[in-house]
Amino acid sequence: MTLLREQLLTAMQARNLSTATQHSYVLAVKRLSNHYKISPHNISALQIQQFILHLVNHDKLCWNTCNTYTCGIRFFYRVVLGKKLDEFYIPLAKTAVNIPELLTRSEVDELLAKVSLDKYRLIFILMYSAGLRVSEVVKLTIDDIDSAEGVIIIRAGKGKKDRYTPLSEHALHQLRLYWKKYQPSHVLFPNRKTQKPVTPRAHLWPR
Repeated sequence: MTLLREQLLTAMQARNLSTATQHSYVLAVKRLSNHYKISPHNISALQIQQFILHLVNHDKLCWNTCNTYTCGIRFFYRVVLGKKLDEFYIPLAKTAVNIPELLTRSEVDELLAKVSLDKYRLIFILMYSAGLRVSEVVKLTIDDIDSAEGVIIIRAGKGKKDRYTPLSEHALHQLRLYWKKYQPSHVLFPNRKTQKPVTPRAHLWPR
């Protein structure tokens, strides 16, 4: 499937899809192909629906994750293989939209107390106080912190859009303590070896 994989990557890069989306879509098509052990050219829309049900019933994946697989497979068949919607229908599942349960102040304090490293504790503080995704926090630089206006600049966030988010006094105080101790030159949360931003998959918990 190497040629098809390259065609899929090219199509996604041409549309400026995020790296995470590209990884998810490639994984979806790869798992589909491995499941039937045949070329994707020979897999029908019905077989794809059965594969998604297999992910739910056998692999116990949630419907939101399965919809990500479905989006990747739909993109592959429609953009790369040129299948038309009316000829090759792959439905998305309806999923429930639930309001997340908010943590109490004591629960937040308990969570932060379990994080031993200053860097990762500050990451959690910014995520919770400013409503940031971990992928947004790890990319922050010193220039993204506007203490005068009390905001954080999020560059190329979800949908590759820039936005502002409030910077609390507590978060600003913690940022200043962190800077005085570690004095990062540009990236706020650098990897010690490369000085590039830590990855969203970095170990946040003490081992």
